Amino acid sequence: MVPLKGIELGVLADQYPEELIVMLLSSVAYQQATPHVMRNFTDITKDEEKWKQVIKHSLKVNFIK
Repeated sequence: MVPLKGIELGVLADQYPEELIVMLLSSVAYQQATPHVMRNFTDITKDEEKWKQVIKHSLKVNFIK
């Protein structure tokens, strides 16, 4: 499992790998599935490349140590 290796290497915060996987998958799925909801708060979803960068940044700051 990649999350276990990331935790062992100290790249990911020490946490339960199962919870990490669920949180990671759900955060990506939510952002991809609900751009129409996000438009109520920001217009970033109009620019696909910027939107991808925002998602990547969100994953990094929330899951990587």
